[in-house]
Amino acid sequence: MEDGKEMRSFTFTFKEGEIPEGYTQQIRGDYVEREWLAYLGPEAILLARRIAGILEYSHKSVVKIAQWAEEMKLSEEKLMDACSMLVHYGLATFSERDTTLVMQKRWPLVPPAILTPIHRQVLMGLSYNLQETT
Repeated sequence: MEDGKEMRSFTFTFKEGEIPEGYTQQIRGDYVEREWLAYLGPEAILLARRIAGILEYSHKSVVKIAQWAEEMKLSEEKLMDACSMLVHYGLATFSERDTTLVMQKRWPLVPPAILTPIHRQVLMGLSYNLQETT
């Protein structure tokens, strides 16, 4: 999300018109915390919930990166890493051109393929001992 120049703010909004296929969950619901937390991390969940709360009352808003990082007790780098995690898992897109994070209003279930122990640990960056599965 960076091209060498320092970004001081970005706009965020919900993705309009397109409803994800299959069963979906509200960002501020228990499922998202319980199932997505291990993959996204607490910073991304907190960021997504904060954005969702603001977007209940407005179509779009602007994040002042330094201010939000301070309020969330994160470094600016960690805040931007949280945005990157949302993009990495397909829950949001980021436009470099107009510095806008477009987040899905409802999130899909965690894909079953990544719920297996080996995939879960790989995605979380942990080592996996194959002897444990035999």
